Amino acid sequence: MLVEFAVANFRSVKEEVRLSLVASPDRRLEGLNVAAKELAPGVRPIRLLRSAAIYGPNASGKTNLLRGLRAMHDIVLSSSGNLDELPVTPFRFDPACLVEPSSFEVVCVADDVRYQYGFSATRLGVLGVLLQ
Repeated sequence: MLVEFAVANFRSVKEEVRLSLVASPDRRLEGLNVAAKELAPGVRPIRLLRSAAIYGPNASGKTNLLRGLRAMHDIVLSSSGNLDELPVTPFRFDPACLVEPSSFEVVCVADDVRYQYGFSATRLGVLGVLLQ
């Protein structure tokens, strides 16, 4: 289950943008849209949204957030070298960003274990990996 996704220096996203599916303390929709995932015995369960809406004005980065998630997906699945160039496009309105890598990070829960994975990449390849 997805907990968070973050992307930076990708298309129209310059600074890090983070989509979090961690539920707020508000318990009014507890049974409808919130799932509690227990991570370890004796540890308070994490409350996650089953669904979320991304909304905002036109050209505010909604689509590019999702494109970032798709780019991360494609890079991970093609890590065996099936791509000549990675689907990474840095933020173009700041010349300094053009030479910097884009970064992607995902936090998820699977089989009651929390995983965190991320990396920085340019069109030419992956530069660094975060794995927890």
